[in-house]
Amino acid sequence: MNGITDTFMQRYLSVDLTALEYVPDGKVEESEVESVLGVANDKAKKVYQVLRWATDGYNEAVRLLGLEEEKNSSGDVIEAIRKEICQLDDLYKAAEILFWAEVKDQFNKWFGDECIVIKEGWQVVSKPKTSGINIVFLGENCFS
Repeated sequence: MNGITDTFMQRYLSVDLTALEYVPDGKVEESEVESVLGVANDKAKKVYQVLRWATDGYNEAVRLLGLEEEKNSSGDVIEAIRKEICQLDDLYKAAEILFWAEVKDQFNKWFGDECIVIKEGWQVVSKPKTSGINIVFLGENCFS
């Protein structure tokens, strides 16, 4: 894997918006929706592809690490996989921050007592925050 920034940019620039590999599958009950903000823009869609690619790569590297540890592979092999896991984790974190920043910027939602949710079809909605905790996970961003 190249440096984190290079990997991010290569993945971001290679995204074909006409054939997206990953789409949000967030489920929100209509009764929970406070307002419909609109549809996520193309930049957010591209960053989301990088984010999900990093997630899949991370999960695969963790699986591979377990297999290699069971086989008592050499320390070099184990170290290389651990390095890749750390790089993919950093890439995921960077992409997650950029994704939510893009969505908040698109809809001018930098402040507020609500959760922003990405639903199926790239629909962005807000719903009331249900706890006092700032929750961030794939598909939903709650902030105060």
